[in-house]
Amino acid sequence: MAAKTASAFNSKRLLSTFILTALLSIPALANTHINIPLYEKGSDVYYLQATLEGYGKTEFMLDTGSGPMAVASDILATLKQQGKAIRSGQGMAMLANGQQKHFALYRISSLQLSADCHLHNVEAAELPAGTRNIIGINALKKTAPFSIHTSPAQLSLGGCALASPPQASASL
Repeated sequence: MAAKTASAFNSKRLLSTFILTALLSIPALANTHINIPLYEKGSDVYYLQATLEGYGKTEFMLDTGSGPMAVASDILATLKQQGKAIRSGQGMAMLANGQQKHFALYRISSLQLSADCHLHNVEAAELPAGTRNIIGINALKKTAPFSIHTSPAQLSLGGCALASPPQASASL
């Protein structure tokens, strides 16, 4: 009987230790912020550098008033050739001037905002060739909570650890 009681006590202690360890790791993930530098180009508009897998590093305008991310058609052409962008549908947006605009939607395989922040399967609207790319609210939601700071100018992402897939560990 004493052996059963000791075994039950050890099982409960092991379970309590496991639960406590799991609970203590949640705030560590929640408090991990990745800061991405922003810059201006003679206006009150912020830009950032990001990398599109299959294309490389490119500039994006930060636009919290835009729903989907948007990518210029010349860049999308390269991504499509590389198999990194697939047509996913048609979208419609209400522009600031009240006009409705229809556009093609693509699923972009990977957008790297920093060394520690990769967004996968991000939806992007197609813009005319040569126009600036846009990071919209839909991409930012994948990194929530996020905040924009002006001094120094940076985008702080709290959920990138959750948006990025875990790193594969080497097996011995």
